[in-house]
Amino acid sequence: MRRLWCQLNTEQPWSKPGTAAAPQLLRTQAVLGIARSLFIIAVLASFHWFLSRDSRTLVLEPIERMVASVSELADNPLAQQVRARGTFNRAWGGAAEASAGLVVKAAGGMVA
Repeated sequence: MRRLWCQLNTEQPWSKPGTAAAPQLLRTQAVLGIARSLFIIAVLASFHWFLSRDSRTLVLEPIERMVASVSELADNPLAQQVRARGTFNRAWGGAAEASAGLVVKAAGGMVA
C-alpha cells in the first residue's frame, strides 16, 4: 500500500515528456505567491494605520482634552471664567472690552 501511495504521490504533471518548463513554472508560482502575501500585508498594515490614526483623532484626543479641563477646574474652579472670557475675546476680536467700555460710559463712569 505504501509503495502505491509513493508512486501516486510522486506523479507530477511536469514529469511527463514534453514539459521542460516545469521548474520555471514553479518559480513563477512561488514568486507570485510571495508577491500576493506582501500585497495583503501592505493592505492590512495601511488599514491598521488609518484606523489607529482615526481612532486617536476622533476618540482619544477629545477625551484627553476633557480630562485636562476637568483636572484644571478641580485645581482652580474660577479658572473657567477666565478661560471663557479669553475665548470670547479671541472669537470677537476684543469686542467684549469695547462693549464693556460703552456700558461704563453710559452709566456715568461708575464701575460696579
